[in-house]
Amino acid sequence: MKPFDLSAALAGAPVQTRDGRSVTQLVKFDVAGDYCLVGVVNKTIYTWTSLGGYSGESNCYNDLFMASTKKTGWVARYASNTVGGVIWGSEKVAVTECPHAVSYHKIEWEED
Repeated sequence: MKPFDLSAALAGAPVQTRDGRSVTQLVKFDVAGDYCLVGVVNKTIYTWTSLGGYSGESNCYNDLFMASTKKTGWVARYASNTVGGVIWGSEKVAVTECPHAVSYHKIEWEED
């Protein structure tokens, strides 16, 4: 899991709890206490510290982390059963750029 990054989170990067639940509507408030972040998890409001901690205990299931982002692309396969070394943004572009391929395949991966 990628460590929580307050700046990225407030800029709209996806955030999740340690146990993988999505956090939405994350907002930072200027308050006197430690728990300045407020967000929603499964229709329930939670609070966290600016470091993404949920409670005083370490490794709490509600601690915040940056979520992985899913990427999608297309690769071309040739008659020799080799796959081209470029990942294209769409099938249309792959077909245009690799007209001699015998098939085109959608691939997905996650990046931290």
